[in-house]
Amino acid sequence: MATRSKHSSKHSGSYLQQRLKSGYTPSCGIPKFKELSPATSKSPNYSERKPLKGVHSLLSPANCIRFYHSYEPYYEFTNFFLQPVKIDGVIWPTTEHYFQAQKFIGTPYCEVIRKLPTPREAFQYSRMPEVSRWQRRDWASVKEDVMFKALANKFMQNERLKIKLLETKDCKLIEHTYRDSYWGDGGDGSGLNRLGELLMELRSILQYKEEAESRRRLPSSSRLRRSSSFSGNIDRLHLSRDTSATNRLSCTDDMHLQSSRLPFHSQPTPAVQIMDLSSPDKKETASRIVHVMETVGFLCLDNVPGYNIEAEEELMEANKWFFSLPLEKKLSVARYLHNNKNRNFYRGYFGLDKDYSSYKEGYEFGQDSSTCPGYERESDEGFPLTENNVWPQPDPNENEDERKFYTKFKETVGKHYMRMMSASVEFLQLLAIGLGLPETYFHHLFVPDTLSTLRLQHYPPREFAPPDKAIEDGQVVVCETHVDSGFVTLLITFGFTGLQVLLQNNSWLDVKPRPGSLVVNLGKTLSESTGGRIKATKHRVIDPGGE
Repeated sequence: MATRSKHSSKHSGSYLQQRLKSGYTPSCGIPKFKELSPATSKSPNYSERKPLKGVHSLLSPANCIRFYHSYEPYYEFTNFFLQPVKIDGVIWPTTEHYFQAQKFIGTPYCEVIRKLPTPREAFQYSRMPEVSRWQRRDWASVKEDVMFKALANKFMQNERLKIKLLETKDCKLIEHTYRDSYWGDGGDGSGLNRLGELLMELRSILQYKEEAESRRRLPSSSRLRRSSSFSGNIDRLHLSRDTSATNRLSCTDDMHLQSSRLPFHSQPTPAVQIMDLSSPDKKETASRIVHVMETVGFLCLDNVPGYNIEAEEELMEANKWFFSLPLEKKLSVARYLHNNKNRNFYRGYFGLDKDYSSYKEGYEFGQDSSTCPGYERESDEGFPLTENNVWPQPDPNENEDERKFYTKFKETVGKHYMRMMSASVEFLQLLAIGLGLPETYFHHLFVPDTLSTLRLQHYPPREFAPPDKAIEDGQVVVCETHVDSGFVTLLITFGFTGLQVLLQNNSWLDVKPRPGSLVVNLGKTLSESTGGRIKATKHRVIDPGGE
């Protein structure tokens, strides 16, 4: 499901045509933490530990250090060890808190995780179904970089931990647990042991830095005598994944770490900017909005009055109810193109067309024509796109409880329409300020009457091969590349991915879902009215799969 508020001037005679991928919202705003499994009070039984098998068992005890349990000597190496760490100016209770929160960066869940009492709660909270569905799309490709950054900060901010890691010298470090075959060894040595590998990688870098510092303190003759053994250490470092592990870390006085393995620090990538609609500094916000709309053309709008995760959930339920109606019920409110018995040509329901590149169904409504000053139903002259709304009606045989859903649907989407109208007017006020115009410059186009409409949208999965026209750059699209035609579009993604924006370098930028936030872009009518200064950006929706 998706909703898109389309705001068109009553003088423009044009509307927005495409919509975003649909989906579900969490069952509540920010889920409260629930223990997923009861804590055990059982005393540790050392005999229960499974022996290592495979390659790790070839190492003698002197060359192998295993860690996992709190009763073991090297428990500090785990992310559950209670050691606060400061990263990017924010203090985290443990590295586990930081690591789990980075899955949801840019959402409210990030801060919720930071405030959880224990690392286990942070771990379990991130796996709750209503939370995990908001996990960032690129997590698989960046999670090791995030982990390395967390470990580096942890060990370089605590001298005792740093010394303990260096004292392991060349020992193999193994997170020994049957619970995890990625970060751990799987209990039998068959796992990847990525946590242990990253710790050894960090240790090599710290050893190099310690060695380099020692060399700087030695007399020149001593440096020459030690050069051969030191070069061997450099060669070992250069065999790591990066071509230059010596540049892996640089540490400032406040211990803020930079890592060449973290592209989001060393090679910043563009992202859709976030604007706070509640910011008291209107001029600053207005200036930022204009800058974004002159360049990227898309932004996210936070703190929209009356709109939050709960409102998003309520609207999603209304979407699901409508699109689950029988086809004949939806066709009863369909446009003339889909049902020639109806008089409505623009508003109402439109169905699926398997031969078209955009595979979607939708329902659209707006301000009722009876409230438009000067409009008379007997004559459409002067109001070519103004018509009455058509609402689904209960059948005579439906009981009272079933009839309530029809009333609830109309109330819910009507309430959301008014929220979006208010938000769009407020946004256009900021845009006017940023353009150096009077704050109410755009009001006469939308107040008191407007052609603005709200569209509910559903992209069901295709049950057949997509047509050739639905393939762009090897991607299956459910909404082809296009530019919106109206003034301003306010979009709700309901947590689903797929929306992409075409940047000036002809690359596609993914618009990441943001709970309780609106995606805003501007249309061709507004762009042309500013002489092209404001961008009407090309965008599309690729098919991420699923319902």
